[in-house]
Amino acid sequence: MIDKNVCDVCRRKVNKINNIANVLEGSVLCSRCYEKLEGFKIIKKYQDVNVLEEERKKYVDIMHRLDYPQKVIDDLQLHFDKKRNFIIAENEVKHYLVSTSSYLEGYTIDEYLGVVSGHVVVGPGFFSSFNATVADWTGSEADTYTDKLDSAQEVAQRRAILKSMQLGGNALIAIDIEHTTFFRDLMGVVVTGTSVKVHKNKQIKDAD
Repeated sequence: MIDKNVCDVCRRKVNKINNIANVLEGSVLCSRCYEKLEGFKIIKKYQDVNVLEEERKKYVDIMHRLDYPQKVIDDLQLHFDKKRNFIIAENEVKHYLVSTSSYLEGYTIDEYLGVVSGHVVVGPGFFSSFNATVADWTGSEADTYTDKLDSAQEVAQRRAILKSMQLGGNALIAIDIEHTTFFRDLMGVVVTGTSVKVHKNKQIKDAD
């Protein structure tokens, strides 16, 4: 268990009014030691690997210059490794092969890895908000309802893709989307598909 009462850098007690603990993976930094990292934000989101690596080098160099313990430096590296893996996974999800059919045109299926599914529960207040706007079906609130449902389907599909990736698949076929009502104001969105390994067929040029 992480001791949030002691800074792993200066060994001062933290969690006082003017000295809040900042947890970086397995390390705890007091406010003073955290601020010395010149703008480093634990919760910062990255979308570009190159930007992430530039900031990794910057903050690792600062920690070395300030003679921070190796444990803290290692946890900083782990922090950036996790964010880097997340970016890579997001890029793979965006370009992942998906199909509602049981095949992919131009590809050969090498191995069937199993059925995977992604789930999202939408609510509360989902249906009550919808019912209030039925009379104004073309209005902005109805558009909000549709956008919310579309977003839920995207998240559910992303979760199914991530499970497929964990099985070692590079494609998801026979995708099926289902909507289930749990309670009056709760809807479940389930995306199911078959995880497979595929390879792209070689294109044979027509003979002259």
